[in-house]
Amino acid sequence: MDITFVNPGVDYMIRSIMLFQTEGEAEFWHEPLYHFYPQLDRVYAASLPFAERKNYIERTMRAVYAKAEDAINEKAVLYARHWNVCKPQITVALSDAFGVDCANLFNDIRCNLSLNPIEPRFLKERCYDTFYLNSERGAIGGGIHEIIHFVWFYVWNRLFGDDYDEYERPSLKWILSEMVVESIMRDERLSSINPYFPRENGGCVYPYFFDMTVGGEPILDTLDAMYRSRNIEDFMLNSYAYCQEHEAEIREHIKGGGGEPLLTAKTADGRYGHLRRAALLKAMKKGAAAAVPFCVPYYYISMLDAVRGKGKTSRMLAMPVTYITMRSNPRP
Repeated sequence: MDITFVNPGVDYMIRSIMLFQTEGEAEFWHEPLYHFYPQLDRVYAASLPFAERKNYIERTMRAVYAKAEDAINEKAVLYARHWNVCKPQITVALSDAFGVDCANLFNDIRCNLSLNPIEPRFLKERCYDTFYLNSERGAIGGGIHEIIHFVWFYVWNRLFGDDYDEYERPSLKWILSEMVVESIMRDERLSSINPYFPRENGGCVYPYFFDMTVGGEPILDTLDAMYRSRNIEDFMLNSYAYCQEHEAEIREHIKGGGGEPLLTAKTADGRYGHLRRAALLKAMKKGAAAAVPFCVPYYYISMLDAVRGKGKTSRMLAMPVTYITMRSNPRP
């Protein structure tokens, strides 16, 4: 496997950004842009017709790019250097996980550095985006997630013989592929170089999977047990059959509560947990939680390795959004 890290230019970045700013897109997808770029006025943007909103976002992001271009080019070099350090253990770990020789696969992956905080991947083109504010560790951690998808669907396609167009959001095959990343990432050779693993560090799957249950059992735990007890092809067959059986529940969770952001809660002993807004309000009424300013909704944690503690990037997060401190002994 090999990855080429490139600056694809501002036109590409704006097209990538606008994939997630379309009319009717869920907040989960469009909100991160406004979080990381306070230059964009979300309320003003929402008041505009779509064509004008698109122009407003484009003008603003072109100005951002003009100031960030040199930094993006420097990050491309930094990411490539760190990838070369990590590549051998990633290759071996994924070869073991998928039962194929990954050293001879995917030697033409392209990673596009981008202003877009959402990081899409394109299976047929063998490319994916990474947010340029990532540290080198964060870029490789996110890259492992995307490479898992490339190898997963390579093996899947050989097994099922279906069409690559079926592997995109919101298909059930896409949903399953996103859920299984956590189990594969548990390999020490991968988790040790991924700053977003485990969940307490942000996690490597979409947060609406964390509290998804089927038959009273967390679905990620069920899938993990399957993964550990089967070879990869049997796991694909059985996990997909399981998701087909429970597809209505899975989609209802994503459509319903799963569409509401998880908020990160810090307990008195320093550990982290995650609550949805309704659960937080209930806990606050009981005295079990109190809101404090200047922290972030859960799904932005996946970006934090980019901005911890240094220089101008840390200021990108200096904006008041909601965080929660949980008390270990709630008042009666």
